[in-house]
Parts: sequence; C-alpha cells; structure tokens
Amino acid sequence: MARPGQKISKRAAHRAAVEARKDQPFVKLRKQRRNPLPFPKDFFAMANEEEREGVLLTRVCKKPPTFRAETTDSKGQPIVVALQKAPRGSRGYTVMLPKGEGLYFPTRRKACKYIADLETVEVPND
Repeated sequence: MARPGQKISKRAAHRAAVEARKDQPFVKLRKQRRNPLPFPKDFFAMANEEEREGVLLTRVCKKPPTFRAETTDSKGQPIVVALQKAPRGSRGYTVMLPKGEGLYFPTRRKACKYIADLETVEVPND
C-alpha cells in the first residue's frame, strides 16, 4: 500500500484496482437490441417443426441436432421418440427409443420411415 502523499505508478494503481475487483462476481450482460423486434420472441416457434414421412419433427436441441419425433400407430396410439444426428465425423441419425435403445440409420429419411412404421404393443405383467 502507498503511504499518504506517496506517488504510485499507473501500472501499480491498475494492478491494485484489478486485485480489488477479483472477489466480485463476473456478470456479462448481453447488450439490448437497439431496434426491438416488432413481434414476440416465440413468433417463429413453428419454424422449429417440420413433417417428414408422416412424422412431426420438433427441434429440441441445436448441438447436436436433436429432434422430438411424434407419430401415431394404426390403432391411433401416440408414439414419441427422439432423433439425433450422429456425432461429427460420421454420417447418419440415431433413433432413441423410450426404453433406451438406439438404432442407427444412414439418412434422416430412412430413420423417419422407421419411426412411421413403429407400432405399440401391450405387454402383460407377469
């Protein structure tokens, strides 16, 4: 610390100021838009949905691209599974079934065709 009346260099003063701020939490705020959009944020919510091969795909996650795939079977029972793009370096998609199994398909079209052909089966409890 500097004694009263003692001059300290700009570098030392800056270093002391940085040390004093270290215990404060670092909060980064996003700058507000200068011209706000003329519609609400969820205006483009439908842009996250598309239909392929009779399967409604709703984007759930951007990285890795993951979709919620919804369809109905021949009895009208709803079927909901997840469709995830394979990791970088490999092509294809993985269909994640409710029990935890994952099936690999080389294209999204083939994965959607498989999902559209799924059927629900009642399993008796023994």
